[in-house]
Amino acid sequence: MTNMNTKIKHILMAVLICLTFSYCTNVNKNDNLVVMETYDPNDSTMVIWEGIYSGILPIDDWDEFAAIWLYNDSTYLLMTAEQDSKGDVNVTEGFLTFNDEVLQISTNDTTYYYYITTESLIPLTAELSYNTPIVKEKYTMRKRGGITDTYWRLKELNGNNISMTGLNEEPYMMISSDSLNIYGSSGCNDFRVRCRIREKNNIELEKVAMTRRGCRNQQLENNIVNALSNINTYDIVSDTLIFYNGNTPVALFVADYLQ
Repeated sequence: MTNMNTKIKHILMAVLICLTFSYCTNVNKNDNLVVMETYDPNDSTMVIWEGIYSGILPIDDWDEFAAIWLYNDSTYLLMTAEQDSKGDVNVTEGFLTFNDEVLQISTNDTTYYYYITTESLIPLTAELSYNTPIVKEKYTMRKRGGITDTYWRLKELNGNNISMTGLNEEPYMMISSDSLNIYGSSGCNDFRVRCRIREKNNIELEKVAMTRRGCRNQQLENNIVNALSNINTYDIVSDTLIFYNGNTPVALFVADYLQ
């Protein structure tokens, strides 16, 4: 079992988070992740699956907000709270089972099955088949500290370092885990774009919407819009986010956790 003092700290911290941020739906804590050798059906390589996930968990005949810690010693800590409760938080601990592409989390009353991706736990039925798309999306547990809910500062575009010359502010973006809208700035105008995050780090962006202020560095803004319009995959290495068009890197962002 993971060191009990560490788990007690997580419990106390999570209670504070839940009470402050509506029971774990908007939490943003970033824990250290550990690379573990597990079976990944996409590429059969090392995958990072230790960390914190949050979302909605079906319990009996109702839904509850949930946050779950997956530890590298194959144990878990699960915290749940009813959506209309006034502060009651339930804590469960146990062991994980990972077999044939499926993560199994067993509590005293229920067994949950998930397929693990780089950003989420996708729910499976007890028969190990996918739920309907609507149900699957509703009960998918999102990994915290991933591509969403992080302030990403643009550092390179098409291999060139970003200069602040002619900019009103640093170019940045954030992806909301609730709406999957991308919000950001080109350094002059604000932009927003709807995105879809797929498996295997695929990402689809709709048309970029922007404010219409005149810019001293219009070329940079045009290049940013063009880059966002053509990306289709991404990769996260430590605190660096890289967007690709095919195999070509087009934009490199660095996480700023102080924002």
